[in-house]
Amino acid sequence: MKSILIDIWNDLGVNQDKYVMNSEHALQSIIYHLLYDKLASHNYKIFIEPWLENDRPDIMIVKSNIIKCIVEIKFSPHNYFNKKLTYNDINKLSSYLNKKEYGMWYYNKNNAFDVDRQEWGMTQPKFSISDETLLCFMVIGHEKDDTVKADYLINALPKDYNVNQYLILTGTAKHNVNLHTSEIYLSFT
Repeated sequence: MKSILIDIWNDLGVNQDKYVMNSEHALQSIIYHLLYDKLASHNYKIFIEPWLENDRPDIMIVKSNIIKCIVEIKFSPHNYFNKKLTYNDINKLSSYLNKKEYGMWYYNKNNAFDVDRQEWGMTQPKFSISDETLLCFMVIGHEKDDTVKADYLINALPKDYNVNQYLILTGTAKHNVNLHTSEIYLSFT
């Protein structure tokens, strides 16, 4: 899974002229499309902002009801991120490892559709977290913002984190005021 996400991140950097990355949702859509192209034929399911009990990660990738990856995306190439919010996002991502199983609402927690029964109801399919579940933080921010630098983000991780369960993908944007565009540089850690 790590190599697939790194390939996608590199593709975003190399081919950024073919993608319109003007918002976090646009970036999320592009990432979904690239993930789908690589994973759908291998029986993976990709969920965008699923209701995992009381949380909504940006992207969740599952196979056979096992959560393979949870992705949190941040995009703000023209502004600086709030340091406290960045820490909160890393903590939110890390908190998914605190439980071994999550119930998921397909639409929202007040109006659930049971895919297995193909009817509306209040059951929740269960998805498991394993020691192989990958937590990925993808961020594109202003080139002078320290909170998008890999060292800063690594320091925000829990002190006892398992390096094999985390992937941090960072990008910075150098804004061209005259053209109202950003040149984006992507890297991974």
